[in-house]
Amino acid sequence: MNAVAKNLKTIRTQKGYTQDDLAQALHVTRQTVSSWETGRSEPDIEMLTALAEFLQTDVTTLIYGPAKTPYQAMQEKYKVWSLILGLFVLAGLVAYVWLQPRLLDYRRQTFDMRPGILYQTLLVPVCTVATGALLPCILSLWINTAIRKPWRYLLLVFGVLALVPILGTALQFAIWEQPPGFTGVSQLTLWFPFALRNMISLGIWSRGMPFLGGICLFLGLNREIDH
Repeated sequence: MNAVAKNLKTIRTQKGYTQDDLAQALHVTRQTVSSWETGRSEPDIEMLTALAEFLQTDVTTLIYGPAKTPYQAMQEKYKVWSLILGLFVLAGLVAYVWLQPRLLDYRRQTFDMRPGILYQTLLVPVCTVATGALLPCILSLWINTAIRKPWRYLLLVFGVLALVPILGTALQFAIWEQPPGFTGVSQLTLWFPFALRNMISLGIWSRGMPFLGGICLFLGLNREIDH
């Protein structure tokens, strides 16, 4: 079925007309209208003009279909971003199931905590940010989640600030050599003593804050659009 056939059938149905109504108004047979809508034949330009006039639309709409609203155009982007963010979430699940046990075995064998802490302070937050952003992104497929200024900017700032401590820790740990006599935990404790004192604080900084940061970043970057 070509574009004209699909658009003609869709618009006719939306307007509540039957093929007989269209045939009678244009002085053609119902079989002719059926042929147009199945793509077996196409109306010429004069007939397209008559069709557009009867259906109260324009020839461009019959040929190319209804123009997308700004919100409909953004929905296509939401689908793409949902797929991208979903891949990050899937990567995080794979890392949790496959990578984390191997990092624990490596730590037991070598007493080197750096790979495990990098996993907790870099990979886990990134995937958690993606999880947080994925939720409003999927919700945006059905409703407009855009927030008005200046609240959108405030959410953006909060989203960035939520990521600064844990990303700073990961960067520091990645580029600094471990001093003699210092374990990975003690080195990180010097950088952010309030973040890695115990497992509860680690969970907050590597999971809780990035999750909230992901939500805020999406809402902060999601500009206002019209339905």
